[in-house]
Amino acid sequence: MLEIQDVWKRYYHNANQRPRTLKNAVADRFRYWADREAYWALQGVNLEIAEGQTVGLIGNNGAGKSTLLRLIGGLSRPTRGKITRRGRLGSLLELGAGFSPEFTGRESVITGSIIAGLTRKEALARLEKVVEFAELEDFIDSPLRTYSSGMFVRLAFSTEINLDPDILLVDEVLAVGDMGFQKKCLNHIIGMKEQGKTIIVVSHALEQIQLVCDEVVWLEHGKVRAQGGTQEIIERYKNRVFEKTAGLSAPVAPSSARRLNPVPVLSTGGVSQAETHSTTTATAPARENRTGVQELEFEPTLLYDEGGQPVKKIGSGDPLIVQLNYTVHQPVVEPIFVVTLRNHDGLKCYEVNSQEDGASVGLVEGSHSLNLFLGALPLLPGTYSLSVGAFSQNWEYTYEYLHQTCSFQVDGPTTGSGIVHIPHRWQGD
Repeated sequence: MLEIQDVWKRYYHNANQRPRTLKNAVADRFRYWADREAYWALQGVNLEIAEGQTVGLIGNNGAGKSTLLRLIGGLSRPTRGKITRRGRLGSLLELGAGFSPEFTGRESVITGSIIAGLTRKEALARLEKVVEFAELEDFIDSPLRTYSSGMFVRLAFSTEINLDPDILLVDEVLAVGDMGFQKKCLNHIIGMKEQGKTIIVVSHALEQIQLVCDEVVWLEHGKVRAQGGTQEIIERYKNRVFEKTAGLSAPVAPSSARRLNPVPVLSTGGVSQAETHSTTTATAPARENRTGVQELEFEPTLLYDEGGQPVKKIGSGDPLIVQLNYTVHQPVVEPIFVVTLRNHDGLKCYEVNSQEDGASVGLVEGSHSLNLFLGALPLLPGTYSLSVGAFSQNWEYTYEYLHQTCSFQVDGPTTGSGIVHIPHRWQGD
């Protein structure tokens, strides 16, 4: 069990901070210390985490997530307030504490385990399991100075998670090693959860939070903004990110139209996934519709029918292919693409993003295209618009967002009111 009662944490910073000698400090009559300004990293945080719960901490950089984890882990003390915890603590915050470059991997595991609270006998009993998990059997008797950074982190990670803690603190370390080892680490965390361990996770990878956490706490400016079910709080957090970035506008020169190339595919329904289309052109989106930092810049969004022909009008229930064309001015890793469908009143009808669908584009630079295949649009007749966006992996800032980048008509002999057309019939006695 973990209880956090009215916790505040204060740090100091000096806007005029500069390297100085002791002589200068004395000569300035300690003005350096007098000019310090207080910064509250946490402000009145109250949380109660039950035994066996897995809780995620989310929020922008500077929200206080890592600070709170450090206080829970005993690496720092609250300025005010109280933290109560029961059980052995395992911390994936400062990996490799107690490791020395001159120690062998074996010596490092034993030393690190003893520092974490195990006896030498307990450390030796866990040694083989740690080495096996880290997949470093061939290097365990080599000095750490000969390890790559990835090998070092894998050994440190394995040492910590094999301490059999009652409470585990995890801060952005589930991306260690290659993809296979990352999956192994994540599965181990899930296994600990199933064993009834209490786990607190800080990560900007929201899909990881959704996978392992029962509950999410959203921190903003050092305060708890919201706490509740994982899906609900993450959706509220994403909407908040979209709202904040909607005000970041910058003038951008229109991009020229170009011939379409074979593109990656993001599919949401049963449409034939042809990867090339005929040449077509469109007008670049208006500048006032663009927001973001423009490291990635969208060109016109193009619409196609199931046969790959450009369309501006579809029938109710027809499929639609949305092609996102974009240029990356400097290398960007795994941008998240978002497509939002709205009706003529601006009501959101549907929204999808590439991260949740597992559609990866990897490291991108230069000009690219990405197709979104919508299996069917059972919309009532009317005018609809699409907005498209590209976001950083942690959802903290917008590469570019285009509001109402294109529109299309839906026709059909449908009845009823609302947004979608649901096939129906009436039957009497």
